Order: sequence, then structure tokens, then C-alpha cells
Amino acid sequence: IWWIAAEQPASVTAELAALAQELGVEQAADQAEMVTMLFKELRVRRGWLLVYDNAERPDRLAGLLPPGGDGRVLVTSRYGAWGRLGSSLRLDVLPREESVALLSKRTGASNQVALDELAELLGDLPLALEEAAAYLEETQVGLDEYLQLVRDRARELFGLDQPPADNQRRVATVWSVSLDRVHWEAPAAEELLSLCAFLAPDIPRGLPREQPQVLPEELAQAVGDLLVYNRMLAVVGRYSLATVSPAAVGLHRLVQAVIRARLGEQGERRWAEIAVGLLRK
Repeated sequence: IWWIAAEQPASVTAELAALAQELGVEQAADQAEMVTMLFKELRVRRGWLLVYDNAERPDRLAGLLPPGGDGRVLVTSRYGAWGRLGSSLRLDVLPREESVALLSKRTGASNQVALDELAELLGDLPLALEEAAAYLEETQVGLDEYLQLVRDRARELFGLDQPPADNQRRVATVWSVSLDRVHWEAPAAEELLSLCAFLAPDIPRGLPREQPQVLPEELAQAVGDLLVYNRMLAVVGRYSLATVSPAAVGLHRLVQAVIRARLGEQGERRWAEIAVGLLRK
């Protein structure tokens, strides 16, 4: 079993080369050749598992996946379109009873009503639950007091209004890379996310198209063209920023909070007014 940090192709190559050395593959001139020799070695071995963690896109792993052998490959990614390489399994938030059980086990708290409310406020997101449990453990603050902090000061508590730090996996940073990608690849999709951040977590798929005249010009043009609109939804769904179905578009409430925090005070006011205008008939 070998765990590979897969954000960058160079790091994947280096970690595969390290695996080759671990398995006794003869030293080669460069890492790429070591990877080729590793894949030959894996063809004659059985029962191995390679985990490519947090891969960005399938094309970023071109030439870096074993072409065969009696083993398994598991890829974790926020990018959703991996179907041509293998079967996909979407990981959702935890069932409520599991969220409450996690919080209870980590913190020792027994107030099921308060734990249920906290899980609700955090949207059952595993990383947010872990972060909350760590805070409660470290500070030994009472559960009721912590609930009040989550209600009133979630941005400060989870660092939602701070720039992401390298190698820091917190609620504030989980979606930062994906939001940055959308910013550069599809500005209209970024505007769509900004709009959805001020609506309910789940909205009808066609809602943004109902009154394009109240939307900013670029977004209005995009939602007015069904083909372009579907492409925008594909972009936000591809990076796991939204759950897209034939009937609805859904944003986790903490994703909404991160997006709002990135907008700044003027941006928040602007998009809140746009959202109200969209809903006003």
C-alpha cells in the first residue's frame, strides 16, 4: 500500500520513484525511468494498492497510473469527471447520527440535543466536525458557549475571512483552490456561485434563469443561453463546489459562507441585493 500526494505531477513522479526504491527496483538515470520500471514490477506483484490523494484532474495523471497488474488504484479528488478511467463514488456529508456520534466520542459531551444542533450548523461536514471537536478539546469550552460562537462568529472561528495557509486543511481552505480555479477558468460561473451563496442551500436549477434582467450583464448572458448555463453548472459541479442534479443546484452552507467571506463587505451587499431582486416577482 502506497500513499501518493497527487496535487502536482512532479510530486507524483517523485513518490512513485520512492516506491520503486522501496520495492528494490534497480536505480535508473531519472525518476521517469524509475516509474516505468516500477510499473513493470507491479505487473508481477499481487494485491497492491496505490492511493493518489487529492488529484486535480485525470489529465494531470497521464502516464502516472499503472497500465496493468493485479492491484488496485484509488484516486481522491474534488474534480468529479473521472468516469472514463474507472467507477466513481461520491462521498457526501455524514449521516446525522454519525455526526453526533463523532462529536460525542471526541468531546465526551452527552447533550444529544446540543450535539445535534451543532451538527446541523456545520452541515454534517466531516472536516468541520473534526475542527469543532479539536477546538472543544483544546479550549475545554462548554458546548452551549461553543454553539453561540458558531452562530455569531463562525467566520473568525473557522478562519473563513483569512487567506488560505499552505498545507493547512481547514474548513476555510478546503474549497479555496477550487474557487480560485473557477475564478480564472469561468468568471460567469464564479458569479453564479456568488449569487447562490445568498440563496437557500438548495435551489431549483432553473431559478437563476427566471429573471436575467436583474443579474450582472455577463451572468445574464450566460444564464440566457441554456448551453452556456449547463456548462457553468458542469464547472462548479466538477470542482465539488455545488451538487448539480436535473432539478436542483445545492451549495453546502459552509461553502456559501466561504464564498461570502471572499466577497468583502461591498461584494456581499451587492450580491445580497441581486439575490433579493431575483426572488422578487
